[in-house]
Amino acid sequence: MPAQPHQDHLATDNMLVSIDGWTGVGKTTVGLLVAERINGVFVDSGRLYRALTASCVAANIPLLHPEKIARYCTERRIQVCVSREGSVVPEGVFVVDQISLAKKQLDQYGEQTSVLSRIPRVRSIVNSILRDCMRTGHFVVVGRDMGAVVFPETPFKFFLTASAEVRQKRLSQRVKEQAHKRDQNDKHNIRVAADATSISTDQLSAVQVASTILTRIQEIKKSSNATTWL
Repeated sequence: MPAQPHQDHLATDNMLVSIDGWTGVGKTTVGLLVAERINGVFVDSGRLYRALTASCVAANIPLLHPEKIARYCTERRIQVCVSREGSVVPEGVFVVDQISLAKKQLDQYGEQTSVLSRIPRVRSIVNSILRDCMRTGHFVVVGRDMGAVVFPETPFKFFLTASAEVRQKRLSQRVKEQAHKRDQNDKHNIRVAADATSISTDQLSAVQVASTILTRIQEIKKSSNATTWL
């Protein structure tokens, strides 16, 4: 199930920045800012889970049967392309069986996505696709275990935190309800890499968090001559 990114936006060297954390800590906003600064592609790992969930729902695959879900996902043809639509930076878009849904369409599957993310075989499929499509180029990937599990080789790992009060203030009422359920369902999927830089976003704007990450990236490069993440 090979996944190849669009080549136009790939750089000659490799850099992958992983940003993990709970819902509401600012991963997406910060990730987009960092991707813009490093001239990279922004990838939301959750978007792949949502794309697979949408495909399962469309195919009437019962979400209460992990084996059927895993078998269905294994048989899918999944491609990755890069799009600038609606974003200042190129974003990774996941195409399942030649069907691509807009981000707003995928958002409705947020709560159901937790069902797929708890299935080991599905997580293995998703992790493999993410690794395959980000072997060459500059990428910023956000998720819950990107640095600890999917890309342990990268020296540019970050984990964002925020108090429950701050996270709640950042979310709309509808998203709050979905986020709480998703966080409860996904609590075992959160992984913090031992060498990740932890950043509290409580008192910082997204721009300040992105600036902190970029400064830390430069420090890591200087201290370890890390010009590649492979």
